[in-house]
Amino acid sequence: MEDGLLREVLSAIDTWKPRRAWKTKIGYRRDLLHHLTGLLVKDPAQLDIVIERGKSRCDIVVNGVIGIKVNKNVAYVMQVHRLGGQLAQFQRAYRHVIILTVGTTRGKAGALLREKIAAVSHRSASVTLVEKQWPPQKSAGA
Repeated sequence: MEDGLLREVLSAIDTWKPRRAWKTKIGYRRDLLHHLTGLLVKDPAQLDIVIERGKSRCDIVVNGVIGIKVNKNVAYVMQVHRLGGQLAQFQRAYRHVIILTVGTTRGKAGALLREKIAAVSHRSASVTLVEKQWPPQKSAGA
């Protein structure tokens, strides 16, 4: 059941298009929460999607087992080191962790983030990185 729920959540994130380019991650978090709730919650007694608060918590939690951490514009190695420190806490708190980057993930920070996710994904809780370029980049021919 949980693997099916994880697939549903990942699919919902994949189809998510923020309503606008938000100035802060809080805007993206609320936008994603609205999207997930509208798409996944058919029976509120069966599915619980909430916003969490606290440094050792993800931003959005689905049924207490899937934690989603939203990050906007990962451009600095320092941001990745902070997130790396939080990953172990997230893995203790949730069975599945989704790290969602919205906006741009640049150079060394992006490479380091991918390395850190790969290094910890073998532990008890699975960790999935989803990178969402927003707003979408216009192609050269457009």
